[in-house]
Amino acid sequence: MGEGGDGQGLPDAMKVTTAPRRERSTEAIALFQQGRTLYQSGDLAAAARVFGRCANRGDARCQVQYGWHCEEGKGVPKIVRRMATWAHNRLYFLYRYDLRFRRQM
Repeated sequence: MGEGGDGQGLPDAMKVTTAPRRERSTEAIALFQQGRTLYQSGDLAAAARVFGRCANRGDARCQVQYGWHCEEGKGVPKIVRRMATWAHNRLYFLYRYDLRFRRQM
């Protein structure tokens, strides 16, 4: 039997801790606002570029927005949409069917 409170090797929920939230930089906030403005004006390609640049710097909100652009194919080339779909499907497959991946999570 693994460590954990449920007998199935899962951690005790009371002992699980989360990392403290990291403050957003003023640059990330500015880029997010710029991306939002571009999106609202209908310039999806420019919005995706701005969100992508911000996402590469590690901002979670920009990562979500850029991920949406990639998954929906809004303002990004087709190849980027295909890569996003492939990555999503691959991660789902690994999580669903590969026990080694589950143990790392």
